[in-house]
Amino acid sequence: MKVKVLVGREEREVEVKEGASVAEVLEALGINREEVIVKLGGTIVTEEEPLEEGSRIELIRVISGG
Repeated sequence: MKVKVLVGREEREVEVKEGASVAEVLEALGINREEVIVKLGGTIVTEEEPLEEGSRIELIRVISGG
């Protein structure tokens, strides 16, 4: 199935297995799940959130400093 991923102003389409979770999409993109917040339909979701064909998630980079 195909999932759309918005990172900043760039939108990508990722092919993952049917019923994949957010974590599987992040893994396919090589993104550390601790470095992003994920929104689905305007709501923040966890990495375990299952996705459907055509889902569109937005990744927001977490910035930390010290």
